[in-house]
Amino acid sequence: MDTVEELNGTYFYAGRSNLTATELLFMIFCENTAGQFGIGVADFGAIIAIVSERNNLSTRGKLANTTKGTSYASKGARAVFG
Repeated sequence: MDTVEELNGTYFYAGRSNLTATELLFMIFCENTAGQFGIGVADFGAIIAIVSERNNLSTRGKLANTTKGTSYASKGARAVFG
């Protein structure tokens, strides 16, 4: 684990600078999740996809006032669990 430093309201962690508190928490959470399950770098992208819930895949259609798109994690879960 790298050092964490705060400078002018932003943080430095793991070689990245100008991180907000939310970005810092996200990075530490994903790293700890990978460590908890013993997951290597190859599966680190899966952790990020699940935690961030990026909805960048198109869908056929949804009801009004719903979030547009679906995530890779959601599509993968439907394939596994039906």
